[in-house]
Amino acid sequence: MGCKKRPELVGQPHSTWSIKKFANDYDQYFDKTTFSKDGKLLRLAPFQAFHFIWQEYNKDGSINGNLKNIVKSKQNLFKRGFANQSDANFIVILKY
Repeated sequence: MGCKKRPELVGQPHSTWSIKKFANDYDQYFDKTTFSKDGKLLRLAPFQAFHFIWQEYNKDGSINGNLKNIVKSKQNLFKRGFANQSDANFIVILKY
């Protein structure tokens, strides 16, 4: 995970990453998303849990910026030693 301390499994109900500071605070989606075995961002919550339309690609074929920002947020939280259970499963699959 790249963190300097022992990782912690985290999740709902509430913690510092799920406090909504503003609609585009991507940390709030930490426990609502994870990764597939090929590294693709997956939605764990219903579409209504997101403040944007969930789509992988824009009309021009580029990756959706909201999803890029969620991935960046998750990577930053990984470095701080946080992972939800689904992320821990993904990380183990990557290592083996």
